[in-house]
Amino acid sequence: MVVLRILPGHIQWVTIPEEARHLLQVTKEPCIRVSNKKRIGNRLGDNGHAIQIFVETTGLSVVRDFCGHGIGPSLHEEPQVAHFGSQVRTQIKRGMVTHG
Repeated sequence: MVVLRILPGHIQWVTIPEEARHLLQVTKEPCIRVSNKKRIGNRLGDNGHAIQIFVETTGLSVVRDFCGHGIGPSLHEEPQVAHFGSQVRTQIKRGMVTHG
């Protein structure tokens, strides 16, 4: 895969290594799958579990030091949205906005 990289005053074509291509594909897919499951009444932990299962079947693992979060009057609010396991059992409610 070749992509165009644009920097201030500099444009170049860059070849992305196979490992990076694999990582890009793996990280994109669960975002699409989980966004379709974010429904009122579902639980955020179920989404994290689905992400973890998918990522691990590709031979990669989930970074556990970072997570998504709630978004309200402030950007980074509770609940934390883990991308693994089922730690966050918070039920999705009407009006809830999350990133991750």
